[in-house]
Amino acid sequence: MRCGEGGTALVFPDDFNKRALELIQEKKHNEAAVLLRDAVHSMPDAWKPIETTPSATLVRAWSDDEFAAYREWRSRAGLPGEVRWEGPSYSHAWYLLAAIYVDHEQYDDALRLLATGTQLERDHPDLLCEGGFVLHRVGDLEAALKAYEIAMDARPWITTRQRARALRGGSSVLSDQGRFAEAEKRLIEAEALEPDNEITRRGLEYVREQIKNGVAEKDPSTADGN
Repeated sequence: MRCGEGGTALVFPDDFNKRALELIQEKKHNEAAVLLRDAVHSMPDAWKPIETTPSATLVRAWSDDEFAAYREWRSRAGLPGEVRWEGPSYSHAWYLLAAIYVDHEQYDDALRLLATGTQLERDHPDLLCEGGFVLHRVGDLEAALKAYEIAMDARPWITTRQRARALRGGSSVLSDQGRFAEAEKRLIEAEALEPDNEITRRGLEYVREQIKNGVAEKDPSTADGN
């Protein structure tokens, strides 16, 4: 799973998504898929990722860092009212279901499932990043880079973890396009956000080795990913 990517441990709501994630981490993919499909097929018609009620704003955040980021953004914006974290998130369920297909390299199915999740929560950075990851895997580098760039600006309460993930993903695409200086710049920004992330460290080692060895940069206007 690419949730967290080696960063700080996350806290998840105690619902079917948490159980499915545990099953995925145990490689019990069939059990997780059954659980997630049952869940999404029972989604209430009126479900929304954020719902305003007379008593409070209900936030179906995927994890604790996401809820904290949303609450801090509301505070900075001066928005009044109580904010409560309330599950479950059905967009998260579609994400986890897609991740199972990614692990089995069934990329077309994964993209279809991610698209369904995105219809429920169009601005979720992890859905957009996972789409970028899959597009990168199938060789559509321009679309993958665009997905990561959209993820970085998708919402004003993007978390540190999500922004770092988008920066790393974009840098990986840029590296495959031979644009190592740009890739390094994104990784430096990701490292500033998550100084102890091992994926970022290895990425920086790789792009700096390419730059040191004088690997020719491709012209961004002609880079096609091939």
